[in-house]
Amino acid sequence: MEVRYLGYPESRLATVYLWCNACLHGIQISRARAPEGMTLYPIKDPASADGIPDFVRHQP
Repeated sequence: MEVRYLGYPESRLATVYLWCNACLHGIQISRARAPEGMTLYPIKDPASADGIPDFVRHQP
């Protein structure tokens, strides 16, 4: 399972992408707080989404 937080470093508010690289299924959660110590990619930087595959999104 892979995870990526894209958000705002000042507030740590983010959208979370979780997916399986084997089957390319996963979920997307908006307005989550990134835990301290977790890498938070700036949402305003288009390159932050590089590496997130076009996975099948399921409802959490």
